[in-house]
Amino acid sequence: MFRIGMGQDSHRFAADPARPLLLGGVRVADARGLDGNSDADVVLHALCRALEQALGEDAFSRYADALCAQGVADSREYVKVARSRVEAAGWRVNNVGLTIEARTPKIEPLRVAMKQSVATLVGIAPDAVGINATSGEGMTLMRDFVPHLAAMLEDVVHDDPESTLGWCDDQTEFEFGLDLLLEGIERRRATEAAAAG
Repeated sequence: MFRIGMGQDSHRFAADPARPLLLGGVRVADARGLDGNSDADVVLHALCRALEQALGEDAFSRYADALCAQGVADSREYVKVARSRVEAAGWRVNNVGLTIEARTPKIEPLRVAMKQSVATLVGIAPDAVGINATSGEGMTLMRDFVPHLAAMLEDVVHDDPESTLGWCDDQTEFEFGLDLLLEGIERRRATEAAAAG
């Protein structure tokens, strides 16, 4: 059995020309970044929304805001939460399709690195990530960077289409799971700091 989710997110380009641009976990050289409280990786935000929709859920804003409030601005950490929710519910990502609407930057030079990054984050092969892009051909008034993303999930635990997904079904469970994730991030940071020192 399969499930498909669609995700979309958008951010305006930042006023600060020194703000870095991150797309799909890849830093883009010589490009102005997008505005946001996190690193504003709009591709990874759309990916999280697609994974949530495939689960029949919409928790991305809750855990992204909570992590951001804790000082976690790296959108790859948000994808880890989304993936953990997918896998805890008995699914795994089968493939990802991404279409980007933007006049800049050019996506073709970034395609291979973005495919590898997204594939690693969700646990699939790079050839299971498809990326295409459009500039709008002057037919739209796009001022933002807008990705549209679809993710297909494959059932790996249960075959019953009526089964309840059941991961963090209430606010208490959700907050408990988020607390555990934050503790893990802090432990990893402490370990990395100790190793660097």
